[in-house]
Amino acid sequence: MGKRSALWGIVVLTVMLAGCAGGTKGGEQIIAYANQTGDTAITVSWNCSRAQPNLLVVQGVATDISTAPMQGVAIQVMGIGSDGGQISSGQGFTEEIVLTPTYASPFQVAVNTTGAEKRFHLSYSYQVGATTYASPPQTATTNACPGLP
Repeated sequence: MGKRSALWGIVVLTVMLAGCAGGTKGGEQIIAYANQTGDTAITVSWNCSRAQPNLLVVQGVATDISTAPMQGVAIQVMGIGSDGGQISSGQGFTEEIVLTPTYASPFQVAVNTTGAEKRFHLSYSYQVGATTYASPPQTATTNACPGLP
C-alpha cells in the first residue's frame, strides 16, 4: 500500500506541474508577438488574425518604457487600397487608462475589411502630462499585418 500511495502522489504531482507549465505566468497566457514598433516612451507589440473573412483582429500589448506615466493609449489600424488610400479602419484603447513605467496593458482593434486592402498600417498615440504624442508616419510599403492582405 505504501508503494501505491507513493505512485499516486507522483501522478498527482506530475499532473499539477503539467498544468502549470502551459506557458502561463501569473495565471495569464504568455503570448509571442510577431510585430513590434514604438519610440523612446512606448513599445507596441501585436499579432493579426482573420476572425472572419471580412474581419481583421489586431491583438497586442502596449508597454510604457519611459520614466513617466502615460494615459489615453490608442491604437489605430488602417486598411490601405491599391491606390494608397485608406479604405477601412478601426481603433482600440489599452485596457488600462493609465500606464505606469514598465507596465504593459493589452489592447484589441477590430477592422471590418472590404476585401480590397493591399496592406494595413498601425499607428498609436498617447498622452504624457498635457502633451499628446503620435507614432511616426509609415512608408508606402509598410504592412502591419504581413501575409494578411
